[in-house]
Amino acid sequence: MTSFFPSREKQSPQEKRASCRDLCREYLFAKRHVKGFYRLSNLFINKITSTASLSQHNSGLVKLLGHNIIILLTVGICSPSHAALTLAGKLNINEATKDELLLLPDVDRTKSAAICSYREKVGIIKNIQSLAGIKEIDGETLQQITPYLKSAGKSDLSIVDINSNSSNEIILTPNRSVEVDLLENKHYYVALLDAIRTAEKEIVLSMFLFKTSNYPSSRANILMESLVMAAGKGVDVFVILERGADGKNSITKTNRKTSKRLIKGGVKVIFDEPKRTTHTKVVVIDRKSVFLGSHNFTSSALRHNNELSVKIRSNEFASDVLAYIEKLKSK
Repeated sequence: MTSFFPSREKQSPQEKRASCRDLCREYLFAKRHVKGFYRLSNLFINKITSTASLSQHNSGLVKLLGHNIIILLTVGICSPSHAALTLAGKLNINEATKDELLLLPDVDRTKSAAICSYREKVGIIKNIQSLAGIKEIDGETLQQITPYLKSAGKSDLSIVDINSNSSNEIILTPNRSVEVDLLENKHYYVALLDAIRTAEKEIVLSMFLFKTSNYPSSRANILMESLVMAAGKGVDVFVILERGADGKNSITKTNRKTSKRLIKGGVKVIFDEPKRTTHTKVVVIDRKSVFLGSHNFTSSALRHNNELSVKIRSNEFASDVLAYIEKLKSK
């Protein structure tokens, strides 16, 4: 984190405001996307207050930072001409995750968990004021969060800059939230194999190179067999493979060999348009989990190479990826 913080030397008021805003934005993303949640350390608080030219004892703002950075953004801390970042829209209290509830004013991890526990206990929350029955939610907190909550409909709570020239500048939108796991080298194979074996409805993948062999213990072979087993259980398995222009290069020959084994096992396979290389390495599981990165389905990539991919859990992101793959299918 230390390399992120800008130096205060020779900073203009505009640069100081931008630095503070970047720090706040960094915290928002860390708080929203890192597992276990990111807690502000004393160093982080010192850096933000220093960048914003605040005393550590100024109006309790440092304490507010520890609870919810959004409050700091809303009241404005940079200068009289600060960027006015504020909340807009509402969060569906019956669908919001613990992470999304943290976007609400004065809501920390304890209050977020308490709201979720209360929701599990009572079922559908029809009246926002009923949150007063939660001991962790005092009257002041309830008053602050009520304007940003609703009991039905799609969540559209966002953090926006009301002074921005662009009305579309949204820093963070809860309903676009994702969970991301970094999958280095061999970890990709373990995570993907588990996802394929537990898939319930659909597996869609587009792979540049799918190289199986005569060795059953090959990881590429095991993935192939797992796809066949999934198809046998009724999962809709669809595979797109790369095909060269002449159809005679090694990649095309390798993919054709694998395709025959997949088709025999009940997997749907097509090849891309030969005039354009499809270099994607992506797998979408049940329209909610996406594996995306550098791994091909080869023994080298799955066991020996330095490779890096990610697993992204997001229904909306999965839909975007499937829309891209659909374009490959139609060519």
